[in-house]
Amino acid sequence: MNQPLSYSRIRLFMACPKQYAFRLAGRPQTSLPLIMTRGKYAHAFYEKYTRTCLETNSMQNLAILDDLKRSVFREACQDSARDGEPFLSPRDWDEVFEMLCRPWAERTALPVDNISGVEVKWARRDDGMETGFNAKTAWMRGVLDRVEHLGKGVVRVVDYKTGYGGHGDPMQSDIYAWAMLQDEDTKEVTVVFEHTAMDKREVYEYTKMDLPVLDKQLRVMAEAILSCEEYNPRPGVAC
Repeated sequence: MNQPLSYSRIRLFMACPKQYAFRLAGRPQTSLPLIMTRGKYAHAFYEKYTRTCLETNSMQNLAILDDLKRSVFREACQDSARDGEPFLSPRDWDEVFEMLCRPWAERTALPVDNISGVEVKWARRDDGMETGFNAKTAWMRGVLDRVEHLGKGVVRVVDYKTGYGGHGDPMQSDIYAWAMLQDEDTKEVTVVFEHTAMDKREVYEYTKMDLPVLDKQLRVMAEAILSCEEYNPRPGVAC
């Protein structure tokens, strides 16, 4: 299975190699837990709201919330149906919106002058060089919820977390930092896990000096996955 790796695929392999094999074969994850489906819909709102604020050069735009609520629900359901994945009922979406979306918008002032991208796709070859997201040379790739350039080689990556655990996965932060630090002009990277259900921010900071260690760690995990020949099931939530 010669397909590019990503944080989600690495995490899935660690949870259940058999489910990882199913994912690579293009089989939809029809057993997607409800909490993950809720998160997908909330992410769709965060993306669309942020894009609208960027287009209108507004740090906040609460007047559009109800219209976005309707359009996001319609589009998210269409996407789920197309991909063969579970989707939310109108009542479920009402609950998600009032718990994860409206409060976040009401308390958030977006740094529109610094945001350089929303849902940013990135891909790197095995030598760290940039390549196309769907290129055959892609070795590691991912999608970043929000990227901000703060000047003087400082980059901030914001990743939305919609669960109630309160803790992100440091491996995900490491992979994002590894990808960003490959750019010659990037000197520092801050990865922020924004826990939208709890109004909490979890912050990880990196400099160029961290890149060799991040690279070594990532290659060890990648080698274990890419050299695997038998994808044995590991019963659990992902299997």
